[in-house]
Amino acid sequence: MPKAFVAVNTVERSDDKEMKERLSKVDGVKEVYSVYGIYDFCLVVEADTEEELLDIASKRIKPVKGVLSILTLVVAATE
Repeated sequence: MPKAFVAVNTVERSDDKEMKERLSKVDGVKEVYSVYGIYDFCLVVEADTEEELLDIASKRIKPVKGVLSILTLVVAATE
């Protein structure tokens, strides 16, 4: 099953709880972590195909209210 880590930059950090809730409701998002650094959240995303994985990032995560930008890291191998 294809997997990716999606780093998310948000417009404001003032309401992490609400943003985390919005991101966790996206179909395909398995885990949501608030992180320190240049990104605000790191998501674990899984899908049936790599194409669907990229669609989740670009068509489901990026349009979430408050998301400013994303960086998608597709896992190449698990071993």
